[in-house]
Amino acid sequence: MRIVLVAHSGLVDYTIGLANALTGYGTVMLMAPQLAIQPFLSFIHSHVIVNSWRSLRLRNPRNVLLTKQIVDEIAGFKPDVIHFQGGFLWFTIMLPLLKQWPLITTVHDAEPHRGDHGSNRIQWFMPNRFAARYSDALIVHSQYVLNKIRPLAEENATVIHHITPGDGFIYVPKGRIEHREDIDVLFFGRIVAYKGLDLLVEAVNLVACKFADVRVCIAGEGHVPEKMRKSLSQTSGFQLINRYIAPADVADLFLSAKMVVLPYKDASQSGVVPLSYSFARPVITTTVGGLHEIVDHGSTGLHVPPDDTTALADAISFLLKHPDKRRQMGQQGLAKVKHELSWPHAAYQTIQVYQEIMERHANRQQAI
Repeated sequence: MRIVLVAHSGLVDYTIGLANALTGYGTVMLMAPQLAIQPFLSFIHSHVIVNSWRSLRLRNPRNVLLTKQIVDEIAGFKPDVIHFQGGFLWFTIMLPLLKQWPLITTVHDAEPHRGDHGSNRIQWFMPNRFAARYSDALIVHSQYVLNKIRPLAEENATVIHHITPGDGFIYVPKGRIEHREDIDVLFFGRIVAYKGLDLLVEAVNLVACKFADVRVCIAGEGHVPEKMRKSLSQTSGFQLINRYIAPADVADLFLSAKMVVLPYKDASQSGVVPLSYSFARPVITTTVGGLHEIVDHGSTGLHVPPDDTTALADAISFLLKHPDKRRQMGQQGLAKVKHELSWPHAAYQTIQVYQEIMERHANRQQAI
């Protein structure tokens, strides 16, 4: 089987994980922007063919020529199946041009997140409508997203839960997972309003009434309002690392944390959850979107209601107070990411989708 995977900047590490896992099923060509793929080149399986391009600004008219270039490269590869990572406006133009081959699109988000102005500018509805119209099948990462896109996708979508690079790949060092626990709470990832950093700060202030020396690390690029930035700098126990976190630095952050907290106000799913499991760290998450679908309450982490700082503070306090239970949850999360949320398992599920649409596509061609 000859497989083409096409990704935009924000999904390169994820797509590399899928490409590596699919090499056991055929020849894989990975297509992605040069700058985005550069930090991860050493992690790409030697059997994966890398085809990259120089990114242009979204409104640059030369994207039309770039689109034609990518389409020509795909056609020259003579694929059996083409798999797009959805959510990028210019990818929508390619889909009608590639309909002679079986097409799959992974829809990562059904709608823009609150306060995420970048996703609003992309006009989220347009890529998803094109994906539903021109793709032979859609893949989503949560039942929540499936329910949201069902009016577009009818019965043509499959849930394959979100996987993140784990266990020896990119972020997670090989060998024994250590519990250094230099910090109590880790908030990790791109900082945008919908992720509820303000709620975490408020909850930690409540936790500090019981655990005066609670330590919190907030790590990720994005906009931190000046008022909050000033407050964090003046409050002991908070560490703000407001920049892109290089792959080499991710392990140190997770290995230093007792738990990972996702106080999101809305979500589709998050790669931070399985990434936390890869380091044997329990997760506290709000019950928004599809987050709770891969966090087993009381087993691999804890659920709390959204926008409830008291419940969030209680959950953090519980895990701080019960280190044995916290570590047990971490180990159960690690077991989950090695099996149910592993790349081999995801690749097997993905191949089933490929084979089904290839058969349907072949039947349609014979009927013409």
